[in-house]
Amino acid sequence: MRDPTEPCTVLDMGAEEVRQALAVWKRNLDQRDELVRLAHEAAVQIKEISQLTGLSRTTIYKILGETAGG
Repeated sequence: MRDPTEPCTVLDMGAEEVRQALAVWKRNLDQRDELVRLAHEAAVQIKEISQLTGLSRTTIYKILGETAGG
């Protein structure tokens, strides 16, 4: 078993570890839209949400149900 405190890549993982990593990724992805909306409601600017999340502004506007720029 690999030491979980040591950095690794997917190439270092076994099949079960990859499955677990994918499950965590899915849970985080499921919360993405909610977190983007909460940030917007808290007056975080679209540009900053984009910088913090790595999402394009176009994707953020889609999540918010807005057209680009407003």
